[in-house]
Formats: sequence, C-alpha cells, structure tokens
Amino acid sequence: MPNQYRCDQNAELAKSINVDGTRNVTEAANAANAQIILVSTTAVLAPEIYGLYGKTKLDAEEIVKSSSKGYLILRPGLIIGQSPNVENDRFQNRLLNNITKNAPAIYDNVEKYEVTWAGHVSEVIAQSIKKNINGQTIPILAGEYKTRFEIARDILQNFGVAVTPKDERESTEGIYETTAKLQELGLKVYRYPEIVEKTTSEIKEYLKNSQQQ
Repeated sequence: MPNQYRCDQNAELAKSINVDGTRNVTEAANAANAQIILVSTTAVLAPEIYGLYGKTKLDAEEIVKSSSKGYLILRPGLIIGQSPNVENDRFQNRLLNNITKNAPAIYDNVEKYEVTWAGHVSEVIAQSIKKNINGQTIPILAGEYKTRFEIARDILQNFGVAVTPKDERESTEGIYETTAKLQELGLKVYRYPEIVEKTTSEIKEYLKNSQQQ
C-alpha cells in the first residue's frame, strides 16, 4: 500500500511521526547546535493529490527550516534498491518475493513515479557533508517517470520473471521534480537504466548471500 494511503488511514499516527516527531528532532538539534537532514518526498509538491502523506511531509519541511545550525531536505521519489529490512511491504521486497516466493508479479501500469535508487540517498548525504552544503532542498531522482509495472518488468526480466500490468486506479497528474539541483550542486545523477542495473546487481548479490547461509 503506498504511503499516502497508509497515512490517510492512520491520520493521528501520521501527524505524530511526520510533524510532531520532526518538531522534537528539530528542537533537540537546536539545543545541540546540530544540522538536520530530513528525508522528505516528492509528494510534497502535490499534497492535494497525495493527501495527508504529502501534507505532513510538507509541514515537516517547514519545521526543519527553523534549525539554527542549518538543514538539508532530501526529496526522493519511489525508492528502489537494497535495504536491511527485507520483510516489510516496500517495493523492493515485493520484487524479492516475486523471485524467491513465486508471488504473482502484478503491478499497476497507470500511475507514474519518479524513481530513486536507495544508495543515491546515502551518497548525497555523504557528499553534502563533505562539500558543506547547507540550507538546500535536493530532489534525488532519475528525472524519468515510470509506472510500477515498467520498473518491475525492467528488473524482473533479468530473473526470468514475467510481469503482468494492471490498471489499479485512475491516473493522477503529478508535479515532477528535475535533476537540476543535483547538477547545480555538483552531485551525481543516476539515470533510470543505471538504477535498474544497480538494483538488479544488488538483488543478485542478496540471492547469492542467502544461498550461502
């Protein structure tokens, strides 16, 4: 279930985590004279579309801007790539289940997302600290728009898994970010084919390690 729907179904919890939690961290950072790095989302560009998820993330962005030491706001799109948590319902783990558990590979082919490789987020954080980048909002994405079906197809074909498209909802016209800020700050841009290649390599490495255990 996408984040926007989980937030709408758990409104008080969403506000507590995204808004109150961010305020608590900001106050603690100010007391410690520390910079804040907030991982936000491109959904803040259209809260009227993405509901409470986009709105509470936008509120969180405004809160961290009050940091006395400064801030970085990172805006990824649909994140794919390796994570220590292989049990939750994130997109990457659905792909793993398609490969390892023969779960049906049926994905929506209507709504388009900006794609972010998980490793890119870590790289941007490390490089921003090294370059002393402060007070910036940085979209971290490929600058290309893909449906979940297209992403799953492009990755799972490398594992011999067929993917079926499904139109699950009406298309929403999102407001998309670009790679301009990454380029302006001299930060690496990963295009979509590179993200597919890196994610495929990560899955292969995970499967290899799993078989050796």
